[in-house]
Amino acid sequence: MGNIIGIVCCPMIAKNILKQMSMPQDTFIVSSETTLLHRTITPYEHMATWAKELSSKLAPDDLRGLIETVGLEDKIDLPVSQMSLVEQKKLLFLKAMLSCSHNLILHNFFDNLTVSEANTIQPLLVEVSTYATIFLIGTQDTGLTLCDWIIRL
Repeated sequence: MGNIIGIVCCPMIAKNILKQMSMPQDTFIVSSETTLLHRTITPYEHMATWAKELSSKLAPDDLRGLIETVGLEDKIDLPVSQMSLVEQKKLLFLKAMLSCSHNLILHNFFDNLTVSEANTIQPLLVEVSTYATIFLIGTQDTGLTLCDWIIRL
């Protein structure tokens, strides 16, 4: 049902795209800025906070299950400051999953990741793309091998 669309462009064009895009109501934007994560709280605490913000009705065990789904079960009670960059990006992707939106925009999501690190996240995107359209907007080609379409601006 969904698709994965990659848009590769310079940072200013990406900002303009995000400003000018006519987005359906069920669109959720995730910036890959890991600085937005609270460094002293755990992935589980992030998930609980986001579940409240997004009006998710998931039970605590469901939140733990989502965390395990992305392979962060051994980090569930560690502060974010003790997680690698790829683990932090997986945590940010969980926020997008919690939104239950049909359109996800991942802005600079694969920036600063190696190809092998991006490859660990790709299966998550493919799974979510079965019910959502995912837009990957960034300045690099990293992580775009899974895209149905790639637009270079």
